[in-house]
Amino acid sequence: MNAQDLKTSILQLAIQGKLVEQRAEEGTATELLGQIKAEKERFIKAKKIKKEQPLQTIAEDEIPFDIPVSWEWVRIGEILNLQAGKNMSASDINENQSEEYKYPCYGGNGLRGYVKIFNRDGKYALIGRQGALCGNINYAKEKFYATEHAVVVDHFDKTDVMWCGYFLRALNLNQYATATAQPGLAVGNIVKVLIPLPPLEEQKRIVAKIEELMPYVEKYGDAHSKLEVFNKKFPEDVQKSILQYAIQGKLVEQRDEEGTAEALYQQIQEEKVKLIKEGKIKKEKPLPAITEDEIPFDIPDSWKWVRIPEMSYFQEGPGILAIDFRDSGVPLIRISGMQNDDLSLEGCNYLDPDMVEKRWSHYKLDPGDIVISTSASMDKICEVTDKTVGSIPYTGQIRFKMYVNVNKDYFRFFIKSSCYIKQINEQKSGGTIKHYGPTHLKKMIIPLPPLEEQKRIVAKIEELMPFCKQLVE
Repeated sequence: MNAQDLKTSILQLAIQGKLVEQRAEEGTATELLGQIKAEKERFIKAKKIKKEQPLQTIAEDEIPFDIPVSWEWVRIGEILNLQAGKNMSASDINENQSEEYKYPCYGGNGLRGYVKIFNRDGKYALIGRQGALCGNINYAKEKFYATEHAVVVDHFDKTDVMWCGYFLRALNLNQYATATAQPGLAVGNIVKVLIPLPPLEEQKRIVAKIEELMPYVEKYGDAHSKLEVFNKKFPEDVQKSILQYAIQGKLVEQRDEEGTAEALYQQIQEEKVKLIKEGKIKKEKPLPAITEDEIPFDIPDSWKWVRIPEMSYFQEGPGILAIDFRDSGVPLIRISGMQNDDLSLEGCNYLDPDMVEKRWSHYKLDPGDIVISTSASMDKICEVTDKTVGSIPYTGQIRFKMYVNVNKDYFRFFIKSSCYIKQINEQKSGGTIKHYGPTHLKKMIIPLPPLEEQKRIVAKIEELMPFCKQLVE
């Protein structure tokens, strides 16, 4: 239950006579109704208000719920005098109050601004009578101007003005609005609506109780909002914590029999030399040694900090002009094809196969490649599937191939970690749409565990993530 639901519940208890106790010494609503009618007659004779047509007697089947025996069901028009305000041109309403524009101007949704004249003086409840929010209740006091979109509730001396507002709010008058493009409330319809009438002293006690409770409701609302934010953020924080523990070597234990990342690193370097000799990758300039300042946290002794190019090969997709797009041929993967964990052909363009062989064949995706988006939507990570093998990634997408004995799923989880994101945020460039590319990736570091430990880390994360999803649900 949110704060608004709680406010509604309090008003419902109030309107049913359940918020405060009834006291015999406060008389009955029947007596009060007699006094109100007598006062109305005096006003009519004094020509302060017009005499209205008698309202229909309340039938038994109209009564929506039981009320205390000391209360009375009446129609709104029997106890309140409703009158719509007068038109005020928008050009005559000033946004700010000043010596010239001193009087508040109220429309259907409350305060509209300030005007030079007033047409009411006193304290009144106002009913909004036009627009989607018609039926809403506001209060105005002292000298003010009510426009034709606000109905002024004249409450006589025998009813409490705040009580009027609270009970009218509880009646949800919006339900009586005309169902048109511009919903509206007719005064002629509002006066027919039933309202339970308590004795005057009980009205005052009801108002006092509501106003005693409302500050607590506001505090509850603040606490509820904070709780909602916490509940929404909690699963995300748990996932981040799991990934952080994983890349710090705290999610699974280290095992001597699984060797060291240093030995794995040497295997990777040997494979790179082999691939260079075979012409499958180019020989790159040596990367700078990792400095102490770059290392964000401690890792187990059996692990090793390496730069990303030292454990994976990557390249950004080519920039291809639209003039080279075809209706069929080799798929050119777009961001729209990166909606799930697996890469898809959704929204792709096509390229001429002969042109691909001449210019872009070295970009063709292989099974198991990881593709990430590095421009616009930078949170997308996909794996190449059978359907997308041989496709070309577009510019703004980077394809990764893991070297020997590097688990691609460990790398995928690392990309989602705060360690990776922090390094990206420190380097990405651009204006409205920030981006990063291979130049930035070459500077980045990753904690590398032995291969078997990588596999156990991945298995543990995959075991825990479903629980995080359950927290979201």
